[in-house]
Amino acid sequence: MVSMRKYLKLATAVMAVMAALAVVSCNSWSPVQETDASKYELKGDVLSLRSIPYTVDSAAEGFKAGEIDPMANNVYIEFNSDGNATLLRRFNRHGDMVSEQRSLYNSKGQLLETETVSSSGELLEKDVYEYKNGRIYSMRATDGMDSLKKYEVYKYYGTDSIRVDYSFKEGKPAGYRIMTYDDRGYNTGNIMYSVTGRKLSEFKMRYDSQCRRDSVYSDNMLFGKMESRMEYDDNGFCSAMTISGRANTVSIHFELTLDSHGNWIERLTYQDGSAVPTKIERREIRYAD
Repeated sequence: MVSMRKYLKLATAVMAVMAALAVVSCNSWSPVQETDASKYELKGDVLSLRSIPYTVDSAAEGFKAGEIDPMANNVYIEFNSDGNATLLRRFNRHGDMVSEQRSLYNSKGQLLETETVSSSGELLEKDVYEYKNGRIYSMRATDGMDSLKKYEVYKYYGTDSIRVDYSFKEGKPAGYRIMTYDDRGYNTGNIMYSVTGRKLSEFKMRYDSQCRRDSVYSDNMLFGKMESRMEYDDNGFCSAMTISGRANTVSIHFELTLDSHGNWIERLTYQDGSAVPTKIERREIRYAD
């Protein structure tokens, strides 16, 4: 049987890739760009978020929060008025900061630059974004020695697709990906190819009537085939997921505790109807008002 941790790791990997594939564009058609705040299911004028995930220990009364979960997001984030992250700090299981990322945006809210440094202040990565005619044209990522880590060039086709050519060495393409969109501007597909045209991975997304992503299908060399289906509660938060892979299907549901602004500040994750959760997440949220 495939473990819950492995399936959650696969689901997290899928969502991370989906976030990395998002682009900004201003054309007669407009691909939808999620704000960083919305990716964390945050509502209202949020200034900052501190999110800590815990493992679960059994106790006489049922269960309690254990140690910090090293496999999940342990972060502190500051947001601008557009809901995008200007500062992102990541922490290890001991609560020590391991990296800090700062981001700059232009007057249109488009990402211009990010710099990631270690806890000692050493530059780890710098990403620079270039725009032409209001649309993203390229992204260049370099390491602390200014050596190229990745370079991407965006090409727009018709009213519903983008091709992104990428490379890891100067002048030597490594492959490309094709991203497609529906008539509402939502990303419905991403296929990645090698430079020779061999398919490396594929993602397909579907959305409900309220434009919430309710299905993600993936097929890639690392994780194989997997499909995640999401359900939402009356507050618009993800309340359940079913993750299906080659070996097993895992059903997950969440129990949320909300603050006075309607954001969740504690989330318990349950697997397959168990009475004891597998993870506890707690959040401290600071607001502008």
